[in-house]
Amino acid sequence: MFRHKSKKWWLITSTAVVAVLLVAGVVVFSGYFADRAVPGTKVGSTSVAGLTQAQVLEALKQEATAAKVTLKVSDQSKVVNLSELGINIDFDKTAENAVHQGNTFLGRFKGLVKTNQVAPVYTQDSKALSDLTTELEESSGTPVQNAAVELNDEGTAFIAVPGKEGFIISREQMEDAVKRAATELEPFEQRLELEETQPAITTEQAEAVAQQANDIVNLPVSITDGIDVFEASPQDKVQWVAIPTTEEMLGEATVDSTKVTKWVQDLGEKTNVEPGKAVRNLNSRGDVVSVNESASIGWKVNNADEVAKKLLEALSNKEGFEGDFDYDKLEPSEWIENTIPDGTNLVYAAKDGEKWIDIDLSNYTVSAYEGKTIVRGPINMVPGAPQTPTVTGTYKTYLKLPSQTMRGYNVDGTRYETPDVPWPMYFFEDYALHGAYWRSSFGYGGDAGSHGCVNMPVDEAGWLYDWAPLGTTVVSHY
Repeated sequence: MFRHKSKKWWLITSTAVVAVLLVAGVVVFSGYFADRAVPGTKVGSTSVAGLTQAQVLEALKQEATAAKVTLKVSDQSKVVNLSELGINIDFDKTAENAVHQGNTFLGRFKGLVKTNQVAPVYTQDSKALSDLTTELEESSGTPVQNAAVELNDEGTAFIAVPGKEGFIISREQMEDAVKRAATELEPFEQRLELEETQPAITTEQAEAVAQQANDIVNLPVSITDGIDVFEASPQDKVQWVAIPTTEEMLGEATVDSTKVTKWVQDLGEKTNVEPGKAVRNLNSRGDVVSVNESASIGWKVNNADEVAKKLLEALSNKEGFEGDFDYDKLEPSEWIENTIPDGTNLVYAAKDGEKWIDIDLSNYTVSAYEGKTIVRGPINMVPGAPQTPTVTGTYKTYLKLPSQTMRGYNVDGTRYETPDVPWPMYFFEDYALHGAYWRSSFGYGGDAGSHGCVNMPVDEAGWLYDWAPLGTTVVSHY
């Protein structure tokens, strides 16, 4: 009876010990792989079982560095690494995925009965692969050459570069090589076949697009600032042409609106005039008698965007264009005041306060005086030409008209007629001071002079007309 009890106790004890050991083993196993790749884990062809995430990361980098691929084309061979194939492995994400299964209790035991195959996480740089493919094609024989559109040597027109048939590497085989290299992470050899093919962009297509581009370049384009005319050169206009191009397609020639707008804006900037210093002449009473600002006024284009918009509309309609810049007047940046003292050696001895007009034929000016004090001027004017000179002497105004059509004879005997001459003020026979709207500048003599009258700026002639009553003394002299 005692012996029977001993055997039963031993069996129970043994079973309990085994159970305890088994549980302990499970606990140890589970704890060990809690932050490691579980048994049976592979990344590509590399086993990473039992490695921590940091260890997996390091192992993957070593495998990727050693994963050279030998590409064979015809009798040429080239050994490349993953980056040359355009493969960018995300090592951190791949290592994280490798140890992910160990995050659960059940997952840690699946590796004992099933392989945990982890695919490398990667991205593909299509340009790098395309560049490599082109390099292999060029080194192995006759590559295909797409037709293209380029500038001629002078940079004034577009020309078509003919396409050429040739051989290309099988794109399917290249993609297979990339996929295998990225997923296996081990060295291997890949033979690539050459396929005869025609260019994707034909010579005829390039010629048609070149003609479209040249049709744009040949359109006449000009813009004026009111004085000079600025024409867009062929070198300017070729920069406006945009031709969208890919390996498979040559798009139609279009106009680049950004470049056209910039050309107009840059041209406007070149025609702008910065204001400078100007002189105000004061008489002894402190009155402003003349302003010399013609060379000091600035001008700034105010419609460049509008001109650019109209130019773009014309180009889109395949039409030439003539545009005009408009300007804002900028006042002089600084005024310099110059006091003119009362005259001491004047050509006319006027009474105090007496109004009189001085016509200086030597300096081509007109001045208005009250006694010895200048009140307006010197005003630039144009006197008679050498064959029709302005008279000299002392006279008095005898006729004033707001406007008049002037008629007479030229030196050669032909008649002239000038309508709507403003502010004529006659001082002797048919000699008068008046405005000359047909002149853009004053202050000179010579053959470009008048028929004898004193030509003045319209606004100055108007001021003199309002200021001088009939009977005002006029002195004309050299």
